[in-house]
Amino acid sequence: MAQEITLARVVQAGVVPRDAAAIVAEIQHIWNRDDAMEWASLWGGVFTEYGLLMESHQQAQNRVSNQALLDAQRS
Repeated sequence: MAQEITLARVVQAGVVPRDAAAIVAEIQHIWNRDDAMEWASLWGGVFTEYGLLMESHQQAQNRVSNQALLDAQRS
């Protein structure tokens, strides 16, 4: 309850509360940029699940480029 009251006071004073994801998104602005992979890495640090998704995607891309079968292609 104390946190809610404190947050209400801060908002009443005009502060807009933000989390790390909102700040990163505002700074990044768009994905169509030369340093997009660096931003993706930063997102992976903010959201563990996103980092795991990137790792899984990279592994799948490596398998495709090495012409290995993906799990979905195995019988």
